[in-house]
Amino acid sequence: MLTAESVYQIAKELSDKEMVLIHKRITADVNLYQSIKKRKQSIRMSNFEKSITKLYRAFHNGTLHPECACQCAVGNICDNKDFWKHLSDDHGSIKLNYVGQVNEKLGKRFNGYSPSELLHIEQAFLQGCGYQLPLKHNHFKPHNPTDKTVQFEGLCAVITVLCKLDGIQDITDYSRLFETDNNRPAYSLDLIF
Repeated sequence: MLTAESVYQIAKELSDKEMVLIHKRITADVNLYQSIKKRKQSIRMSNFEKSITKLYRAFHNGTLHPECACQCAVGNICDNKDFWKHLSDDHGSIKLNYVGQVNEKLGKRFNGYSPSELLHIEQAFLQGCGYQLPLKHNHFKPHNPTDKTVQFEGLCAVITVLCKLDGIQDITDYSRLFETDNNRPAYSLDLIF
């Protein structure tokens, strides 16, 4: 193991050019280490955070539509692609078809979610929006599926499912607001929010 004295002895024997070269290599190694560390931190963004970000953008950009496989909740989570609709025979069903079962058994994950998890997310969204499932032309559906209130209710249901899948406390659960201890609020608002 090198000690400070041994490093000092080695440094005394090196020429200025050799010292500059070593300094450059050490600096390059440190920069490489820092860039790798930053990359790992950005990769660590959870499925929950990625999904919420995509749904937030879709909601506010007007690109969220429950009846479109590319623009529904799962369509947005899957980068506005509709491949996921082939995992089930009916939109809004949580029953995997043959393709879905094969992908599930192979352990496939799409944007961090298994086929059955994607179907649960979509079912929650459609139910939250007020649809009768599975989605059929003669089943009940909201009058205006692009209404922000309808979509908001659907997204709240999705957030509950995403929290459960990610193993975090449901961020839409405000029940703590009404918990009491000796007829006094158990939690202050600043602890909840």
